[in-house]
Amino acid sequence: MSRAYSIWNDVEACIYNSSKSWGAKDTCNVNVNVGSSSKYSNHFVSHTTTKREIKKNLFEFRFYVNKQIIKRALFDNLTKSFNFLDLDPCTMNQEPNPKQLELF
Repeated sequence: MSRAYSIWNDVEACIYNSSKSWGAKDTCNVNVNVGSSSKYSNHFVSHTTTKREIKKNLFEFRFYVNKQIIKRALFDNLTKSFNFLDLDPCTMNQEPNPKQLELF
């Protein structure tokens, strides 16, 4: 059974014969742990994808790594067009301010 999701994740890994995928409607959080096994692993990184309606038929998608915004795009549901918004890359290793921690 197929469902329509506005956020779609497609994952490839060496243990799969093909890619695996899943969808989310508004928010998707992924926590990545690394180590020697599930029992002996530690948190490595988190990434989040969000979708919010800015105004009728206009949605903003955001992608975060460790709660810092990395990429943004606007989607017009009427014209089915994307407008990717530029962000200045952050090269400093700094803690995000409280405003950056808010997904919206």
